Amino acid sequence: MKKLIFLTIASLLLGISVSAQTLSQTWTTHFNWGGLTDQTRKIVYHESNIYVSGFKSGEVGDVHSGLIKANVTNGDTLFRKIDTTALSTTDLQFCIVGNKIFYLSSGDLNYLIMRDLSGELISIKKIESPMSFCEYGDSIVAVTSQNPARVKIFTQTGDTTRSFSLGYSLSQGFISVKHIGNELWICGLYYASGYNGFIEKRNLISGALLWRKNFVGAQPIHATIDTVGNAYVASYYASATDSLTKIDSNGLVVWSKPLSLQQDFYVWDVAIDIKNQIVITGGATTNLQGKTIGYVSAKKMDSGDSVFAFPVVWNANSNSNGISGICCDTSGNFYITGKDYTTTTLCHVRKYHYDTLTGITVVGNENPVGFNLSQSYPNPFNPTTKIQFSVPKKSFVNLVVYDMLGRTVATLVNEVKNPGNYLVDWNSSNLTSGTYFYRMTAGEFTETKKMIMVK
Repeated sequence: MKKLIFLTIASLLLGISVSAQTLSQTWTTHFNWGGLTDQTRKIVYHESNIYVSGFKSGEVGDVHSGLIKANVTNGDTLFRKIDTTALSTTDLQFCIVGNKIFYLSSGDLNYLIMRDLSGELISIKKIESPMSFCEYGDSIVAVTSQNPARVKIFTQTGDTTRSFSLGYSLSQGFISVKHIGNELWICGLYYASGYNGFIEKRNLISGALLWRKNFVGAQPIHATIDTVGNAYVASYYASATDSLTKIDSNGLVVWSKPLSLQQDFYVWDVAIDIKNQIVITGGATTNLQGKTIGYVSAKKMDSGDSVFAFPVVWNANSNSNGISGICCDTSGNFYITGKDYTTTTLCHVRKYHYDTLTGITVVGNENPVGFNLSQSYPNPFNPTTKIQFSVPKKSFVNLVVYDMLGRTVATLVNEVKNPGNYLVDWNSSNLTSGTYFYRMTAGEFTETKKMIMVK
């Protein structure tokens, strides 16, 4: 695995701050949809595979959406499917519910496309307007781009079970939809003497607005949420500083930081790592030579401090490179997809591995006689605590922290460990006071303990 030495060199040229020792590039894979010009849109991680949506374009009006499945180990393509019926482009999010993949093909006509995990087509259903959606238990919750926009809950067969109006219109595209339980976050654009961004939180049962925050002058704006309802909003401004803003579950701003040291960072996607420690943004910016390049920036979720930031160049001969989608897996890796606009038919996916922010230290040099999970200390704590565990033989170890509702709030270890005694430092500053549980699983060994955070 090669360390990203080239990132350090590029960073010096571009005035970018990057911690090269924390990041390594694993693989890059290339593919095309078979058109005259091809595009990628979104990328999703699911059960050790990644799925990428995009489209191929031929002559005028001859546009077909598509889906690719790839192996996360080496990037090999497992299937490539082109939707011959839906002659349009795919622009918005897609999601996986149960064993079905749902994605949107939107343009002159709009279709909801369903495939199984092997890529076989289940159905293509014509819908009345573009929508952005996410999983909602066994169903899907969607926000449409009608006038007025609506929230719809529909089943895995595409049938709407209930809906309610938002009372305003949305520009097509640039909509982020996320939920926790029966609370829904919507991030998008509205037009009032120019484009403006917003994020709001609603009750999914009553449709009631809980809070809303406007980002005046924002053009593309994207958001995601963590497991306890903090929102992270990336906003681009034509005449102001681009920003990444953390908003707590009550709608209060926790911090707002410049998105990167680069200006004009045009963000296309936002993702949170599995450990709930960093938020990663991907998009495009302009370098000192006036070329458009892909760009990745990561910040700590508790403080907004920069973790790494670096350019991505798919093709050094291209004047325009971009990142359209980003996602994280459960093992400290993230994936980006995009393309350069010189090689019109070639699209790209790249995998990166980053060292975790949670410190894992080997304690002593003696091999333990059995598996063990110790009580965290200090306990109660604010906001950091230490957790020691022992592994007597090489094993895959999973150490996860849960809240009182059984929701995962942090994954501290999720990898193979050699025999030894280990100490994990956990920083919970992005969480609220309360009782938490941590569980270790290794082979047939499972143990759960309780700890209390008091702020």
